[in-house]
Amino acid sequence: MFGCSDSRLSRRRALLLTGALASPTVAGCAGSDPEIDLEETLRLGRAARISLSHQVDRSTPQGQSLDEWATAIATTRVARHLTERLEDYRTGAGVWVNIEQVRLEDIDGDVDEDSYSRARPSTPAVTHRHVYEDGTRVVRPEISFEDLRDAVPRSATVSVHASERSSQVTLPVLVHRYAEL
Repeated sequence: MFGCSDSRLSRRRALLLTGALASPTVAGCAGSDPEIDLEETLRLGRAARISLSHQVDRSTPQGQSLDEWATAIATTRVARHLTERLEDYRTGAGVWVNIEQVRLEDIDGDVDEDSYSRARPSTPAVTHRHVYEDGTRVVRPEISFEDLRDAVPRSATVSVHASERSSQVTLPVLVHRYAEL
């Protein structure tokens, strides 16, 4: 069940709030929440890994390493790619792409930490949001969570080229299911 006592869910909510493109509203906890038949989860996509390349015409911003900057650029690039890719699916309300701050250990399921290389915990995530009002689900995506995971790649590798330097970033790509009360 969806509840406020799970510290991992509270941490996820806090991480979501720090995401660069996070939703203005996040699943909340009221004192008398109805029973919700949906558990929040962060899972990797199941489609094949994608590879992208991105050319930048300027140098690394002062105060950031090339790898930190490349991670930020790669995350944004993958989020745009996912947005375009999902246009081919009937997802319905409650599905969109954003950027979340997620540590690998907070991802549900088997995660091979050696498969990813990123300088910060930014990661593209496809949101699968359900909205409840007075205990009744009023928003449910048309695509099931499992079908959405099948459409989303497990990871994305982006080669970022800036001036005469380059960096390769491999990001986990997530599907984040949650309920908003």
